[in-house]
Amino acid sequence: MTNHKAYRHLLNKKIRLPWRLHPLKTNVWYEFQKMTRTATDLAQEVDISYETSVVNAVYPLFLQMATKGTYVYDVSRHTYGSWDF
Repeated sequence: MTNHKAYRHLLNKKIRLPWRLHPLKTNVWYEFQKMTRTATDLAQEVDISYETSVVNAVYPLFLQMATKGTYVYDVSRHTYGSWDF
């Protein structure tokens, strides 16, 4: 789970293990991951690097892709908002 004080009473504990401890993940698998992932994605998802978890590292193009502006509110349409980090 987490180390947050509100959840310390739970029996579930979060364990992070390096990929090398997985019996099916070899150096060949890692080399393939290096070829198919970005450097940031590889560091965060495979190498468990906390140093790469900085602002705009997860979605570096997010601010360019987001459309900003003033829009007319249409009461017939639903309004949703979400964040997925």
